[in-house]
Amino acid sequence: MQNVLNGMWLFLHKIIFFYSYLFKKISFYFWINIFCFAIHINLFSQESEKNKVTSVQSYILKLAYEQKEDFLQSLSEDSLKVLLKQFDHPISKIDVQNALSLKMMSLKTDEAEKMLEIAYKNAIHYEYFFGQYWNTRLQSWLYQTKANYHKAKLLLLKSIEKAKKINYRHGEALGYRFLAELAEKQSYYKIALENYQKSIDIHEETNNIKGITTDYWRLSILYDKLENYEFSIEANEKSLEYAKKLNQIEWIMRNYNRIGLSYQKQGNYEKSLDYLNKSYQLYTTKKKNKNADADFTLTLHSLAKTYTSMSKGENDTINQKAIRFFDESIGLQQKLFQRLAPETCIEKGILYQKINQIQKALESFEQAEKYALLVKNHQKYITASLKIAEILLKQNNTDVALEKTRKIYQYAKEKEILPEQIASLKLLADIYAKKGNIQEAFNTQKEYQNKYDSLKTRENREKSYEIYQQKLWQEQRNEIIIKKEQYKLEQKSEIQNAKVVRNMFIICLVFAFLAILLIGLLYRKQKNINKELVKKTTQTERQKKELVKRSEVLEKAYKKLAQSNSYQQNLVKEINLQKDEINEINKNLENKILERTQTLSQSLSETARLNDELDAFLYHASHDLRRPITTLFGLHELARLTLGESSKSIEIFDMVRQTAFNMDKMLVKLIMIHEINHVKKEETKKEKIKFGEIIQNIQKVYNNQIDEKSMVWKIRIENNLNFFSYKNLIEFIIQNLIENAVIFSQGEKPFIRIKIKKKDNFLHLRIEDNGQGIDPEIQSRIFEIYFRGSEQSQGNGLGLYVVYRAVHNLKGYLEFSSEIARGTTFDIYLPL
Repeated sequence: MQNVLNGMWLFLHKIIFFYSYLFKKISFYFWINIFCFAIHINLFSQESEKNKVTSVQSYILKLAYEQKEDFLQSLSEDSLKVLLKQFDHPISKIDVQNALSLKMMSLKTDEAEKMLEIAYKNAIHYEYFFGQYWNTRLQSWLYQTKANYHKAKLLLLKSIEKAKKINYRHGEALGYRFLAELAEKQSYYKIALENYQKSIDIHEETNNIKGITTDYWRLSILYDKLENYEFSIEANEKSLEYAKKLNQIEWIMRNYNRIGLSYQKQGNYEKSLDYLNKSYQLYTTKKKNKNADADFTLTLHSLAKTYTSMSKGENDTINQKAIRFFDESIGLQQKLFQRLAPETCIEKGILYQKINQIQKALESFEQAEKYALLVKNHQKYITASLKIAEILLKQNNTDVALEKTRKIYQYAKEKEILPEQIASLKLLADIYAKKGNIQEAFNTQKEYQNKYDSLKTRENREKSYEIYQQKLWQEQRNEIIIKKEQYKLEQKSEIQNAKVVRNMFIICLVFAFLAILLIGLLYRKQKNINKELVKKTTQTERQKKELVKRSEVLEKAYKKLAQSNSYQQNLVKEINLQKDEINEINKNLENKILERTQTLSQSLSETARLNDELDAFLYHASHDLRRPITTLFGLHELARLTLGESSKSIEIFDMVRQTAFNMDKMLVKLIMIHEINHVKKEETKKEKIKFGEIIQNIQKVYNNQIDEKSMVWKIRIENNLNFFSYKNLIEFIIQNLIENAVIFSQGEKPFIRIKIKKKDNFLHLRIEDNGQGIDPEIQSRIFEIYFRGSEQSQGNGLGLYVVYRAVHNLKGYLEFSSEIARGTTFDIYLPL
């Protein structure tokens, strides 16, 4: 019986594979194969439980990276816990631990974090690179729930590098998509757009339909935030096109919902309801699944939101429709999809406010707060709390409103969510004004205006960039499409020519076969005639007459054959003429393509020349400006010798010398930037880096300031450290970090600690001080050019920019940590 069932399963497997290959339904083959495998294991197999587990384990080990992620994520939390206990292979256990931590991440954060730590250590121990990649990506999500966006970004960049290492293109694209989502949360829309486009390019290159569908859907959400609804609808239509190829109901519904919401925000309610009703009808008429259930809650939410926008007041009958859809959506969300619940409750509260049912509005906003805390949606929690505070203010309950709004503002600052900080400040200013506290209201309004102007300036700048980038990207894609079409035409022409040649060859073979057959038949008949002549001598005359007649028939046949050959030769000549015409057309097309290519090359060469001229001007101008500054230094020393230390005029010369010193520092930084670009453009030989010698030379430059502040130096360099790189770039990095440590040192016992060693496949350089530290509010901007974060800064905002550029050119990365009045630590990682 066992053998029969196994044979049936193998036969079914082959049929499914043949169908999938024939109709190119690879995803269909994958999921049906999993289904058949589950039936084989759970229903028909008579093996022991241990053999069943071994079979499942072996199956998971054979899956490709993307299939493994999809399969393990489709299992429930309980199923994964069972597999974790029963699996004995360390690689399989790492995969299950990663998948299980993802399931627990929203509600069991601490457990998920511990499990991720264990899984990562095991992945490192067993050198399981896919496990390291997946684990790093999941850790990034975990830090996002904690609002530690800097750490989350670093982990995502690390996951992208690990995906590249194992050539996991889908994983690389996912890393860029999640980087885009992270930047979107922080309102860095330019960075978000760039990373979405990288993800789309990779998925299109690998023909990953599901990946393209998701990328365009996420891109539409970004455009929606930027209020560019035309681009949002266009992105959704592309996502919908690919979703229909996938034939997955949830993705089709998802795009109908997004298009409907975009039209709703444009005020086109007729089209909005048209798309939302399509989603509603698709769910009610098609076979449902768990994912479609979740998207149906979104459809109900969107319908309610559209009817809310259409409402004209307290007594409008549309209000009842909107409330009914809100209640249905919230009811389903409690069971299936709680992540959307905070937004739905907020929208329901807004409707109650609109129709002047304030108590019900308060209840809805309070319900939104609870759901937001449950699913860790910080933005929706702040929005719901602000709505409650606004109602309290309107009810003249100003003290409670003030206390609640202050807490909300602090919460928004902790989570680094700038738009919500701005909304909190605006409400705080209104509350202070109502209480009559004019000074606090003025100060709060001023702080609100500064942050609002900063955000709007950045958004406007990034919106302009986004429109330009979209046009540029579209032009590039159109050019690629044109080239593909030209290539298809060329291929079609070649195929057509090949078909003509093939047909001619077949025709010639057929005629040759017929000629041979005819000759054979004639020979056979002639042989029979000769036999008859021998046997029947009395009928010689009659046979001669028959031979004459048959000879005439043969002559006619030969004539027809000659005519046919002549016709064939004419046909070949005509085909050759047509082939010459096609070749001439192809030659003209190639000439046009060559002309366009030459024009483009000339434009690129001109741009490169201008860039080189500008770079050379910067370098020579910096050197030329240093000569008069050197002269000022000499004049200062001459003044000291001439006037003496006690002269009052010497103070003026000291001020001149300090100004010249600051200018010289700025020019040195500009020369550094030039040399960084120089390394990037030209082939400069690497050499062995002598870190001790470099640090000793830099120490001599700042000897006076070090002695004046009594600074303690602690230097630890790993023995026999062989590191080859560009010496000038390494000097720039170390010099600028030491300069900052000296300038910003403070306290009675200031120190600088320098550690240099190998770590994994990187050189690890750490420079630590106990100086004044960096304010958390400006930490995200310290690597910007010309940015000065402190009044104590003596430079021009170029030092850390030079460090960042040099590390980037060496294909490394850097991390830093800093606390006010405790000091700053910079960690530089450079590939060996």
